[in-house]
Amino acid sequence: MMPVAPGTAPVSALNRILCARIDGPEEIRWLALPCGTALEIDRGLMRLLRDGGDIDASQFHDWREFLASHGV
Repeated sequence: MMPVAPGTAPVSALNRILCARIDGPEEIRWLALPCGTALEIDRGLMRLLRDGGDIDASQFHDWREFLASHGV
């Protein structure tokens, strides 16, 4: 994904689809950011996001704050 205009775009629906593919044959381990780019994400973190689990800061250092600051 690349930004085509200034501002942000909603990415929650896309990220739900990407998280749902984890552990499947067509897995994509990237999360879209509203600013028009994406990040490769650890499979375990993607599972937590998919399943609605709490992100353990000791295991996934600062990811909770980073994702929250980007509206993910």
